[in-house]
Amino acid sequence: ALLEKAGPTVDEAKDAGQKAGWAEGDADALVKVATEVLPKIDTKSAEVAEQAPVYDALKANVESLVTAVNTAKGDVTTAKTELAVAVPPLEAALAPLEAAVKDAKSGATKTDFKEADVAAAEKAHDAATDALQKLKDKMSRLSSAQGDLKAKLDEVAKKLEA
Repeated sequence: ALLEKAGPTVDEAKDAGQKAGWAEGDADALVKVATEVLPKIDTKSAEVAEQAPVYDALKANVESLVTAVNTAKGDVTTAKTELAVAVPPLEAALAPLEAAVKDAKSGATKTDFKEADVAAAEKAHDAATDALQKLKDKMSRLSSAQGDLKAKLDEVAKKLEA
């Protein structure tokens, strides 16, 4: 049972790590766009002085959302690193179990199976599963922060066109 759930955990962890890398790149690109918009908000604020407080508040909101995206991205980076550290011990702990199963299936009457191997694999699986869940949670938070910033940038674009 452990081998049946641990193998997919390793695969899912590798996939999640790759997706996290893409999300980090997307966050950087979005922050770059937002940063490039800030001077345009200043220009518009100067052009319509009576509306300056509105544009100043808009700029502050964009800056706050940029900070939220950067913070969430940093959390994803940390969680991705923790997951990358948790997976190799799981793979190493599974190796003797996989070998014992292979030996048993080939008809060997004696295997190098040890109860300690199972305990080590279970502990490594728990650590990898926890790290994977943490990364998923951080990715969700980053996605939400990016969505908020994108929505605000759409609002800014409409105000700048007015």
